[in-house]
Amino acid sequence: MSNISASRSSSTSFPFSHEHFDRIGGTEVFDGAEIIMQENGLDILKLSPLMPMPTVTTSFDDIHYVDLGSQIVELHNLSVADGVAPTVARVADSNVVFSVDMYMRQELFPHEFKEDTNFVGSGIVLNTLVDWDPAYAINGHSNSNSVEALRENAEFLNELQAKVEARFQEAFASRDASAPVELLFTIPDEIEMPKYSGWKNYDTVFPGYVRRMALSVFNGG
Repeated sequence: MSNISASRSSSTSFPFSHEHFDRIGGTEVFDGAEIIMQENGLDILKLSPLMPMPTVTTSFDDIHYVDLGSQIVELHNLSVADGVAPTVARVADSNVVFSVDMYMRQELFPHEFKEDTNFVGSGIVLNTLVDWDPAYAINGHSNSNSVEALRENAEFLNELQAKVEARFQEAFASRDASAPVELLFTIPDEIEMPKYSGWKNYDTVFPGYVRRMALSVFNGG
């Protein structure tokens, strides 16, 4: 218990990675701590009946800084992605980037848990992290952490988006007004990416990823 008490007394800032209920609970035990959330998530907190919602003390739009004394942690909202209020962290001096629930190493997460994920936005987030050229990449709730895993998942989303967009371009070029909408129902069975067929869950989950990307491209969400 002494370790817990020490952690409580020394922990002063808690940024939320995103608004999902399993990412925002328990902060009430840290009396007086700064609870930080990207502003898009504030309205979401009013909607969940699952648990008491935390009291957010600091909200931000695009970027927020947390001064640790020896280093500055940058909190960035780069796009909607896994939810509407995703936040990634960067410690530039240490060349570290941190995200949560954004990717797995050579594994596709069950698509049922991705129904509110905007894959276009996820691609923007991952490509930005790659562009920062980190020495270390940490992703919470992942099976491993590495810059390689970050890069390969950014590449996966880039290639998936390109294939989906190409099919929509064909549908619009057909001048059949119903073709783009009908494509939403057929495209999961039309696209394959054999390059990634060795990834865990590819055979069962990949069509759901295609559908989610199609909805992200077509409906913006």
